[in-house]
Amino acid sequence: MELSSQRRHHRRFEVSDIDGTFQEPLDASVLNMSLAGLAIETTSRLEVGGSYSFRVHKEGQEFQFAGCVMWCEQDGTARDASGRDIDVYHAGVEFGDILTRDAAHLQELIAEHAVLEPGQKVEGKFLSGELEWTSTAVGVGFDVCRLSHTGMIVEARAQVLPGQLVDFQLSPDAFELSGTCRVAYVESCPDEPNALLVRIGLEFLVLFGRGRDRLDNYIDKLIGFESVIRGRNLEA
Repeated sequence: MELSSQRRHHRRFEVSDIDGTFQEPLDASVLNMSLAGLAIETTSRLEVGGSYSFRVHKEGQEFQFAGCVMWCEQDGTARDASGRDIDVYHAGVEFGDILTRDAAHLQELIAEHAVLEPGQKVEGKFLSGELEWTSTAVGVGFDVCRLSHTGMIVEARAQVLPGQLVDFQLSPDAFELSGTCRVAYVESCPDEPNALLVRIGLEFLVLFGRGRDRLDNYIDKLIGFESVIRGRNLEA
């Protein structure tokens, strides 16, 4: 009985119409900024149209700004800590209408710390000065392919590594579920071997709120639906 319960607990169910987002760490430095957006340098190839957030630290406070990637181009190479050549990208991020509640602080930071680029008018771009910037990508979407009590398999255009911890949130259209998971593996999708789309195995570590109950209830519904279909097939 215990073995049967364990098998049921670890079963993976194929699902559709479930999507979500997770945060993907991004190592980036700010080249310049204005009230309209940022120009950044990064070793990650950013997806044009993707949403990202950028955090700036000042006197123990942290302010966050969100933006959309408008363009991303390779701009040479660099050597990493192990001496390998890696691609370097420059990207343009536009704030648009998706500035966060800290937007007012951006204007203050520019006024206090930024300096004009030579030959630029006041409304032009500004250099970021000595501010300490960190950044984390947000809104990296994924589609759930398989789901179990212990994890899920998703497809996403993301750059994550095995062992990495990521926060996630499923779309409330299916059921509310959010938490932290560990990347178990990353592999290319067979249908798009040359694209950024990858298949990612995720192991649930922490489920926020009543996430465990919601997940168990959802999978119980899948098991019940599967039993009904099996019964109808037997009757036929």
